[in-house]
This record gives sequence, C-alpha cells and structure tokens, in this order.
Amino acid sequence: MNIPIMASNHFMPENLLPYLHLPSFLSTPLRSIFWKNWSQTYEQFSVVVSPTEAAANVLRTNTPVTSLAVISNGVDTSRFHPQSDKSSLRQKFGITSDVPIVLCIGRLDREKHIDVILRAFAIFHAESKGHLLIAGRGSDQHRLTGIVQELHIADSVSFLGFVPDADLPDLYAASDCYVIASIAELQSISTLEAMATGLPIVAARALALPELVKDGNNGFTFEPDNADDCALCIGKVFASKDTYDSLSRESLMASKKHDIHESVKAFEQLYVSTAHKTSFSF
Repeated sequence: MNIPIMASNHFMPENLLPYLHLPSFLSTPLRSIFWKNWSQTYEQFSVVVSPTEAAANVLRTNTPVTSLAVISNGVDTSRFHPQSDKSSLRQKFGITSDVPIVLCIGRLDREKHIDVILRAFAIFHAESKGHLLIAGRGSDQHRLTGIVQELHIADSVSFLGFVPDADLPDLYAASDCYVIASIAELQSISTLEAMATGLPIVAARALALPELVKDGNNGFTFEPDNADDCALCIGKVFASKDTYDSLSRESLMASKKHDIHESVKAFEQLYVSTAHKTSFSF
C-alpha cells in the first residue's frame, strides 16, 4: 500500500554473540550473516533512526540504508536530577560521608564487561578507598561475585540486584561517579540518566560512549578492557573538589540536549515529514 515504514535500531551483532557460546573464529562469519539478514529487512524501511552518530555509522557501514536520522533516546530530566540529600543510602550500607560512591547499573552479563569495573575499583580502592554499588541482575552474577572475593573487596562492593525504576533517581543522586565498561553501546540510557543527575562519567572509549563522555569535560574515557586505565580515570574524577565540581556541572549541562521532550518532538517531526513524502495507495 506504499505506507512508509520507520524503524529505530538499538541492536548489533556484538549484543548477541556472547550468548551463543561459540568458538571465537566463528564470530566474523556469523557477524556477516547477521548483517546480511538485517540488511534485507532494513531495505524495506523509508527511514531508520539511530540514537547516536556512532550507531548511524555502524548502519552505514554494514547495510544499504541511505535514509538515516539521528535522534537521542532521551532522558527525563524532571525525574533524573541532582538532589542534596545523599545520607539515607549511605546509612543503609554503612558508608561514611568521606568515602566516594561509584555506581554501575546494568545487566550482569558478559557483554557489559563489569569484571573490568571490579578490577579497576580494586585498584582505586587500594589507594583511595571507596564503595562500589552494582545494580542489576544477570547470568554473570556468580562469576562476578567470585571476582569480588578474589580481589578481597567484598566489604566495599554491594550487589543491589534488580532496582525498580521508581527507585533509580534516588540511587543515582546518592552516588558520586558513574562507570560503564561496555564496548557495544549504541548510546546508553543509564549514562544519560547519570549525566542528568550531575555525575561525572568514566566510560570505555568504545562505539557511542565517547559521544556522551568528553575527556576532562564531564568525565574520562579509558581503553576498553583495561582495568588499570579505568582505575586511573576514577582517580582523576576525585583528584580535587574543583575538578569534581567542574565535571559534575558539565555532565549536567551535556544532558540538557538529550531531554526526552526534545526527542519526542524530533520523532514527531520525522513522522510528519516522512508521511508527506509518500503517496499512499489503498
């Protein structure tokens, strides 16, 4: 009927391959098969939306799609914002006010590389002390718990399990720094939420994360899978109060352009313009 179809892409082979548990030499041919299959689907769309330029470039490289729009996933800045009272969460976990809280939120699966964060935190904690909160659940939790024991940091790491959406704003607001080590993020909503709460970000220098995290501006990026580099970046966040306050301000400022209401407007405008370009036939 010549009705235009719009699609948004939030997936790539790297999000699936770790769960297949196949020999590494099969990764390249499987990746090609996946992209060939998806390309046949993408060819049917009038326009494809990606949340970042990096995500759009992945599509440009691997599919024949020519009509691409970049629209942020967005963040609700009326829900996620800095709050002054951080005492209740510290009291709950027995964390003193002089110990910085490092936060990580996400599925506890191998593709998120949370083991890198654990090893980095152990290095940071040995020199400066801190407390790591990990929110989420997944298939890798048993292995991660073992790593915590191996690193002798169990007293300074708390696995929170699943955290209801209603409780997330308070969790971000009670923390001091957000860390993400995933190398296959097409944007990262949790990073956007942390930025909107004014948290400095430490992120892997991979795919779309450098679009959100500018070195020395609102946080620092580290070499993927490099725990030493990640630990160094966490240390830089807390190097001085002036440094921390500057990173926090810039993170908050950078989140403003991702306000969810602006994303909705952009989608609405794209729907209208796409429909106007097409002659419907019923």
